[in-house]
Amino acid sequence: QLHGGELEEVLVELDPQRLAALGLGGDEVVAALQRDNVNAPGGAVDERDDHYLVRTLHEARTPEQLGAIIVRSGAGGELHVRDVAKVRRTPVERQELSLVGGRESVELAVYREGDANLVAVADAVRTGMARLKLPAGQEIVVLSNHAEFIQSSIDEVVENTLLGGALAVLVLLFFLRDLRATVVIAVAIPISLLATFVPLQALDVSLNVMSLGGLALGVGMLVDNSIVVLEVIARVAAERAGTSGPKASRRAIAIDGTVEVAASVVASTLTTVAVFLPMAFVEGIAGQLVRDLSLAVSFSITSSMLVSLTLVPVLQAVGDHDDEFVEERPTRSVFALIAIPFALIVRAIALVVRGASRLLGLLARPFTASWDALERTYPAVVEAATRRPGLVLMLSLGICVIAVPRAERHGRTLVPELAQREFWVQIELPQGTALRRTDEAVRALGRAIEDDPAASLHYARIGSITQAGSAGGSVTGSHFGQIDVRLVASEEGSAAVEQRLLARMREVPLPGRALLRLGHPTLVAFGPPIEVQVFGEDPARTAAVARAMLPELRAIEGLPEVVPDDLEGRPEVRVRFDRERLGRIGLGVDTAALAVQRAIQGEVATTLHATDRQLDVRVRLPLADRSSVDDVAAIQVGLAGGVPVRLDAVAEVGPGHGPAEI
Repeated sequence: QLHGGELEEVLVELDPQRLAALGLGGDEVVAALQRDNVNAPGGAVDERDDHYLVRTLHEARTPEQLGAIIVRSGAGGELHVRDVAKVRRTPVERQELSLVGGRESVELAVYREGDANLVAVADAVRTGMARLKLPAGQEIVVLSNHAEFIQSSIDEVVENTLLGGALAVLVLLFFLRDLRATVVIAVAIPISLLATFVPLQALDVSLNVMSLGGLALGVGMLVDNSIVVLEVIARVAAERAGTSGPKASRRAIAIDGTVEVAASVVASTLTTVAVFLPMAFVEGIAGQLVRDLSLAVSFSITSSMLVSLTLVPVLQAVGDHDDEFVEERPTRSVFALIAIPFALIVRAIALVVRGASRLLGLLARPFTASWDALERTYPAVVEAATRRPGLVLMLSLGICVIAVPRAERHGRTLVPELAQREFWVQIELPQGTALRRTDEAVRALGRAIEDDPAASLHYARIGSITQAGSAGGSVTGSHFGQIDVRLVASEEGSAAVEQRLLARMREVPLPGRALLRLGHPTLVAFGPPIEVQVFGEDPARTAAVARAMLPELRAIEGLPEVVPDDLEGRPEVRVRFDRERLGRIGLGVDTAALAVQRAIQGEVATTLHATDRQLDVRVRLPLADRSSVDDVAAIQVGLAGGVPVRLDAVAEVGPGHGPAEI
């Protein structure tokens, strides 16, 4: 969608005095333009062996040719369009303006299709913009790009997931103090994550903040399952070592330990899946938000279960060499010589890891001592708790009694507020405010913040606002304006900067009862959080009740901004026709109403196919003859015996107020 800028048309400005003197009506000028500016097919003719198409060519190509069209001809000569009107190519009377940094601009809003990927669309748009070559003095500025926020969020989740996996490995090395177990889990984590992508891709789940968050949760579950399997394998190995029988192999110990704990690991995983998987089938907006998270968690912990029960015991058994499998092999071979460098590299890595493990052990000795003390103390605490079950139950019940009311009072929201270092301020002036005055007010607000170092860029739209920032639908009107402000990163905090800039805007004197509203761009557009509607048969009485409610609502704590609909209505000029007067002069209401519309709004009579584009040809009165209520009353709506008939001769014309919306 395009906002701002100028479109062109051909304007035929009627001269009301000239029309009245010649006894002409605006409808005659429109009819002349429509019947004369025509190219039409005429069929085809066959002459001997040739087939010819017939076309009539009489279409105007320039405003001057339109002005030469004959409106009326007679004994007094020919009367052309140029004799009763000025014909010129001019910008369309604008209903909307767009500003960037206080300079007028053309804003192009690009929307993706419903099933298109936003990040891919944004990348394609940027690639296309990079190929554009603009004339000197013109530049392209990206005002808002939701893909940047999405991409940065995804990058942060990926980085934190990788960092979390690395920290998990370090923590395991610290607590388990077993290099083999730590390496096993370090290998199992990425394999489990890669396995999760297979069902996610099959179900068309994209990589987004929700699905990546689910994968991060899956990393934690993977570590839990793997630790359980490794601990049981270690316990079985310790039990076998304490027996007097033959020494058990690593393979046998890994198998026995995994079989022993497999049922518990499967049950634990399935209970978690039973919690998360049903969330994928929730309907409505909530279901759309949590579906990817639910599927990612379910598949990641399922893959972690499979990895912990298959890959982990296999890796734990690596290095087991039973005598019956040892065969005589040549001591030297080409492959052995090739493998020597790789073996040396692996040996060097093992030495580095072992050295790092010992270094961490030395650094962690104080914490290790505390942990050992906790291990010695914990059994006594558990024993004391089991001796006094009543006291433990009472303490648990007391905690629940304290926590439940607090949970009930906890705030609830569908989507948390997202800090994007960007906000918008909407200005709403009284209904009927001219676009020029709204433009002046918005420019004044922009000047109030342009010298603040926290504002990196501000851009504005006059004549429309968006209901929820850049994501919502537009509301148009000459009394609306909106300023979007992008902030630089600072230690002050976005909220404090927003309030400071808003305070500077509120100091600007604005016409009438101007309303300023602050908001933030959202990825999901919503209406007002609370909406109070007043119903009634009498509009005046309903508006009075709504006005009486405003002080009561504004007195409620937590409602800092109560914005009513326009209760006064939109100023308008009301025209009430007198059917008897119209009947006496032979005019219909439709003819008179169309004459009013033609004079003020204009009527597109035809089109002009210029060299560069197709332009509408609009017939209307000059701005000087349609700028007041008196001008409206003086509009010529028809002829009676060759005498012009003014609007106020057949209708009552006066100011009034109508509903702003129905």
